[in-house]
Amino acid sequence: MCIRPLVASLEGANLSIEEAAANLGDTPTGIIWRVTLPLIRPGIFAAAVFSFVVQVSIFLATPGRITLPVAMMQYPEWKIDPTIAAVSVLPHKKA
Repeated sequence: MCIRPLVASLEGANLSIEEAAANLGDTPTGIIWRVTLPLIRPGIFAAAVFSFVVQVSIFLATPGRITLPVAMMQYPEWKIDPTIAAVSVLPHKKA
């Protein structure tokens, strides 16, 4: 569940910035703390939020029922179509 945002942010990270930090004399640990982690911070935050929402939903669910966040996270695992992506961008009406 939370692996997808992390992988997406890692794929979007620019490796030339890490190489530049290494060429300028930064240590491997310093590169991770000062370059890599700030680059993937949005993915880490998204993974943490997803994990929290799913965990809370699991604890609030009763036996034999499934909550909406859990169903939305399990849907892409079993079916390959853009339904969840389309539903997530629909405008919401204010009450």
